Amino acid sequence: MNTLIQTVKEQWNKISLAEEKDISGTKISKGDLLLFLIQYQIQHLGKMTILMHQANLKMPAIYGPAIEEWANFGTKAPKYNFNYDFDLNNEL
Repeated sequence: MNTLIQTVKEQWNKISLAEEKDISGTKISKGDLLLFLIQYQIQHLGKMTILMHQANLKMPAIYGPAIEEWANFGTKAPKYNFNYDFDLNNEL
């Protein structure tokens, strides 16, 4: 099993993610900090792709092929379903 996945399963739970850290004088839970970092990365990736499209630049395949690259594979880009079914109250 991947070491990162194993570590997350062993060490991340509701209690550890609720622990607070002092960030520049502000108390914030580890879970909220993790959420902030994920949202921050997603926001800036979205901004980058929009600006690159506007400049007619080739999209990097950071998270897999860009929609324009699927034609190189002789197929259409897959449609994604983002309707996840999970309970946020359960431990990870």
